[in-house]
Amino acid sequence: GIDLFSPNVVTEVALANFNSVTKDDYKYSLKEFDLKTYYRHHLNRIVALRGGAGLGVRYFDVRDPVYGSSDYTNPVSQILVGAEAKLGKKLSFVTELTYKNSMSSASPEKSALDLGFRVDGHF
Repeated sequence: GIDLFSPNVVTEVALANFNSVTKDDYKYSLKEFDLKTYYRHHLNRIVALRGGAGLGVRYFDVRDPVYGSSDYTNPVSQILVGAEAKLGKKLSFVTELTYKNSMSSASPEKSALDLGFRVDGHF
């Protein structure tokens, strides 16, 4: 991410490619691109809370053995809350809960709730 107006306001770009899943002869795959801006409130030198919003695109593919493949490009709005804990000067552990709401009626997916855990590097 990039610090904007202060070290507490951060914009972040994320790319995600999820493993394909097969269920009842249907194959599902999902890729994401997210652009988020959040505010970080430091509780102490180690722990900070975060809250923000963003936009993203979800590329959802469904492969049907009878009708073939259906590709959906779904723009989404996002609201997020989370926390981070510093693991040192260059690393932190982040947990984030994000609600994603579809901005398109053409996709079979209307909303999603994501819970993520990751380790961030700071350079």
